[in-house]
Amino acid sequence: AAEPGFSWFAALGGSADAPLLGFLLPSLCFLASFAIAAFRSRVIQIPFPPLVFTLMVLAITILGSNLMSEFRFASYQATVQWMLAILTPIIATAVLGRDTGPIRALGALTAGCAVIAAQGILEYASSSDPSWRVFCHWVNPNAAAGMLLFGLFCGLGLVLATERTSRIASVAGTVLCGIALFLTQSKGGVYAAGFGFVVLSAFGLIWGRSIATRLLPAAVALGILIVSFGLGSVMQKSAAKRANSETAVSSRLQGAASTQVQSEGFRRLLWKTSIELIKKNPVGSGIGTFRYESTKPGIVPQTHHAHQGFLQLGVEAGVLSLFALVGLALLFFREAFRGVTKLPSHRRILLGATVAAILASAAHNFIDSDLQHFGTGVAFFALLGIALQLAMDGSMPEFFPANARYSALAWCGFLAIGSLYFATVDTYKSVARGAFMAGNANEGLKPSELANALAPLDGEAWSVLNQFPSNYSPDERSSFLKKAAELSPTMRNYRYLAYFELSQNRPQQALSALTKALQRDPNNLPALLAKMNIHDSQGNVEEAKKVAKDLILVESASSYQVRAIPDLVPTETLIAREYAAKHATIPKEKSEFLMGALSG
Repeated sequence: AAEPGFSWFAALGGSADAPLLGFLLPSLCFLASFAIAAFRSRVIQIPFPPLVFTLMVLAITILGSNLMSEFRFASYQATVQWMLAILTPIIATAVLGRDTGPIRALGALTAGCAVIAAQGILEYASSSDPSWRVFCHWVNPNAAAGMLLFGLFCGLGLVLATERTSRIASVAGTVLCGIALFLTQSKGGVYAAGFGFVVLSAFGLIWGRSIATRLLPAAVALGILIVSFGLGSVMQKSAAKRANSETAVSSRLQGAASTQVQSEGFRRLLWKTSIELIKKNPVGSGIGTFRYESTKPGIVPQTHHAHQGFLQLGVEAGVLSLFALVGLALLFFREAFRGVTKLPSHRRILLGATVAAILASAAHNFIDSDLQHFGTGVAFFALLGIALQLAMDGSMPEFFPANARYSALAWCGFLAIGSLYFATVDTYKSVARGAFMAGNANEGLKPSELANALAPLDGEAWSVLNQFPSNYSPDERSSFLKKAAELSPTMRNYRYLAYFELSQNRPQQALSALTKALQRDPNNLPALLAKMNIHDSQGNVEEAKKVAKDLILVESASSYQVRAIPDLVPTETLIAREYAAKHATIPKEKSEFLMGALSG
C-alpha cells in the first residue's frame, strides 16, 4: 500500500512530483481483483450482512458529508480514497479465500513494509544528521511508524505460524520493520508497538494448549523487539560517533520529557479543537476538510491533521460516522473470535497477530491520524477482511446475481476512473508547481492549463495558473484568484487575492479579502499584519492601531503559545508592537510596547 508521496512512478521512470500517483497503482489492483471475482463467480465470500451494513453506513456518512463541504473538490478526492478503503474488507473476503490466501496477503503486507523499512534504514545511513528521524518515503515519521506497525505484527504472526524457509524471511522482514520503527523516533509508534505486544502475548496465554505454546508468542515478540530496537540503537550510536556527537541521538525516546510537554500540549489543543468543531457541526464539515476548518475555534493555527484519527473522522463526516465505526468494531470482534478455540494452532496465532496489528494501529490512531493516510487506512481495513477469513466463521458465501455483479463492476469502474482522474489532476498541478519553483515557467504553463481544464471546480488549479504572471493580464489573474478563493476558501487563497489586489492599487478589495480570511481564522498573523499595513498605507492610523492591538492580543492565544514547532517563533506581533509604540501617545504605554518588542 503506497502512501501519497511514495515515488513508485519515479522508480518506473515517471515523475517523483506526482503524490497521488502513489495510490493509483494499488487502487487499480484492488478494484481489478474484485471486478474479476465478481465477473467470474456467481457465489462469493462476503462478511456477514451486519458487518456489510455498518460499512455501508460509514460510506453513506462520508458521501453525505460532501453536501456540507465548502471545499468540494478536496472532499470528492478524499471520498474516493475512503470508498476504496471501506471496500477493502469486502474485496479481501471475496478474493482471498480461506486457505492460503490470507497468509499470502499477510506475507505481501509484511514484505511491503519491509521494503519501506529498508528504505528508511538506508535513508538514516545516508544522513549526516545523527538525530535524523526517518520518513521511509512516507509523509512524516509518525505516519511511517503507523504503517510499520502492520509489518511488525503481521511479520510476527508469520514467524510463529509458518515453516522454516518462510520463517527466516519473516524474521528478516519483521526485524527491518522494528529497526525502522525505532529510527522514526515516534514515541506514539513505540507505545503502540508495546500495546500490540501485550495484546499478542495475552492471546498466546489464553489460546495456548501448553506452557510452551502459551509463552511462545510473548517470547518471540519480545526477542524480535529487543533485537530490532537494539540494532537501531547501535546505528544511532555509530552515527553519533561519526558526527563527533557527545550525546546519544536516541534522546528523543530516552529523554522524552524534553519534548513530551510541548508535543502533548499541542495534541490536546488539536483534540479540543476537534471536539469544538463536532459540537458546532455534528453532521460534519466534509471529508478531507479538517485542515481548513481547524482554525475556526481559534485554538490552533491551521493544521493538516487532528492527530487523532477518530476525532478527525467525526469532525469531517459527523458523529454518525463514529457510531458506524464503533458498531463495525463490535461486530468485527464478535465474528473474528467466534469459535476461535476450534481453529488449528497456526491459524489461531495468525488471527491473534492480525488482531494485534489492528489494535496497535487503533491505539496509534488515538494520537495520530493514520486512517486519513491512504496507505495506512487501506491496510487497516484490509486487515479486517483478512482476519475474518482467518477466523472460524467470519464470512459467508453469498449468491451474486447478474444485477448485483453489474452493480459491483460499475462501482469498481467508477472508483477506478475517480482514482485516475484525481491522480492525473494532482500530477499536472505538482509538475506545474515544481517547474515554477525551479524557475522553468515555460515548462509549467501547459500542465497548469491542463489541470485547470480537467478540474474547473478545483480552486487550487485556478491558484496554480496565477503562478505564471507573464502569460496572463492582470484582469485574468484577478479572476483566477477570485475563482480560487470562491472554490477553495483557504487562508492562502484569500491572502494571495489580497496581495494581488493591493499590487493593483485596490486596497478596499484587498481588505475585503482579508476580512473573509479572518472570519475563518481570527488569529491569522500574516492576514492581520497585512490588514494593519494596508490601513497604515491609506493613512487610517487609528484603524491600523486597532489591528496592531488585535495582533498583540494573539500572543495570549493558545495558538501562539503552544505551536507544533516551538523553535519557529512568529514575528508579526513584534512588528505590531513596534508600530503601536510608534503611534502611542502615553509614555508608559509606549515603553511597554517597546519592551515587549525587544524581549521578543
